[in-house]
Amino acid sequence: MTGSRTEKGADRVKPLHSVIDKVYRLMNLRIASAKVCANKGAAGVDKVTVETWRSKEEAHVRQLHGELYANTYCSQPVRRVYIDKPGTNKQRPLGIPTLTDRVCQQAVLQVLQPTFEEIFFEGSHGFRPGRSTHTAKEAILQYKKAGHRYVDCPEKVGL
Repeated sequence: MTGSRTEKGADRVKPLHSVIDKVYRLMNLRIASAKVCANKGAAGVDKVTVETWRSKEEAHVRQLHGELYANTYCSQPVRRVYIDKPGTNKQRPLGIPTLTDRVCQQAVLQVLQPTFEEIFFEGSHGFRPGRSTHTAKEAILQYKKAGHRYVDCPEKVGL
C-alpha cells in the first residue's frame, strides 16, 4: 500500500511515507531509546540487556535507523517467560521483545499516539497516557453517583 485516502478528497492520496519517515528520524529513535532504557526491563531472545544497549546506544540507534530507512528491519521473536499472578498460585505468560524491537515500537508510538489520542473515545482507558484501570473505576463510580444503574463494561473491575 502506497498511501491512504484523505477525507477531503477521494481522488487525493496521502503517502504513507509521511508517517514512516517520522518514525525513523534519528531524533525520534534517540528519544525512543532513552525511554526504553529508562524503563529498564529484561533482555529479549538476543540477550541484549539495557546496560549492553546503552554501552553502544548511538550505534544501535543508527543501525535501526538504517534498517528502517532501507525497509530491511525485521522484528525478532519474543522471549516467553511466566510470571506469578498476585494472590493465586497461577502464572501468566509474558512476551519480552528485544531492546531493538522495543525502541522501534516506542518510535512508532511517539509518532502515532498524538494523532490517535485526539480521536479516541473519551471513555476508553486501556493503554492510554494518564489512564488506567483506576481511572476507569473512578469513571464508573462517577456514573453511579450521577444516578446511572448499569454499565456496559467488558472487563472485570473490582468495585
